[in-house]
Amino acid sequence: MTKAWLELDQFAPYLEQDFIAGPEPTAPVLTLIEAEPLRNHGVATRAPFALLFRSNHTPMLEQGQYRLTHAVAGTHDIFLVPVGRNDGGILYEAIFN
Repeated sequence: MTKAWLELDQFAPYLEQDFIAGPEPTAPVLTLIEAEPLRNHGVATRAPFALLFRSNHTPMLEQGQYRLTHAVAGTHDIFLVPVGRNDGGILYEAIFN
């Protein structure tokens, strides 16, 4: 049975693994660096969580929905927001409420 929505346990096993952001051969590669639960204020249908990805791809991806593919986790359409930069590249966050 397929889950109706995404949950943290679908991503947590894939920390430090790569997700491809698109079907093109030159599609950006994003590495999942954090998968954390968020505080539930009692109104969420699912347990809220956040994903943080890092990429050294240039140019920076704009805020928007991307089709991310992982060999085991599958393909998911995820809304990404660029939230910063560190020595490893640009950081992108996805929040699930």
